Amino acid sequence: MSISPSFDAGASRIRLKTTEDKVKAFGSGEKYVQMQEQFKAAFREHFQSRQKKDKTGLSGNTYLSWQPLRPVT
Repeated sequence: MSISPSFDAGASRIRLKTTEDKVKAFGSGEKYVQMQEQFKAAFREHFQSRQKKDKTGLSGNTYLSWQPLRPVT
């Protein structure tokens, strides 16, 4: 049983378009900004959950200070 050539060509075009979009996003900086925002959100969520644990006495770690990341110029 073989896969039809039209399916292979269609799948290849989809993979090519997806890859081109990824390269374009990285080249323009959009992907970097998106990744940075995701990191900030995850860091903030982790930091807040650690603070809640510290207030309840469940964690021995304390944070001395926290400063947000500077935006890239």
